[in-house]
Amino acid sequence: MRTDSESRLDRNMGTMRHLIPFWGLFALVCILLISGCSESPGKPKSVAGPGQEKAVVCMSCHGATGNDHSPGTPKLAGQDYEYLVDSMKAYADGRRTHELMKTFVAGLTDEDLADLAGFYSANKGLR
Repeated sequence: MRTDSESRLDRNMGTMRHLIPFWGLFALVCILLISGCSESPGKPKSVAGPGQEKAVVCMSCHGATGNDHSPGTPKLAGQDYEYLVDSMKAYADGRRTHELMKTFVAGLTDEDLADLAGFYSANKGLR
């Protein structure tokens, strides 16, 4: 013999089965919107991600989002993506001189530079 609470549970589970496809579709749409699938290739799709993870060392001078207010430390947040990539390459190859920056960017790959530039350019700052 079924109890009243077991019958109620069966009715609720039936309702839940109808909602699962809806919530699955809803989750997929949210993921696509968050991933920025409409952005141009080569540019960052979101603020968080590999760039943020790689920027941990940079944060000691430039701040968590690239908006540090220390005198002499450039703000990176909101800078143009291509400008940031070119600037880091310039430190690496000596076109720009700053020993600490040269040391930090010397071992970075093009993918690392792109991820870092993507993180900082996507943060709210100069724009």
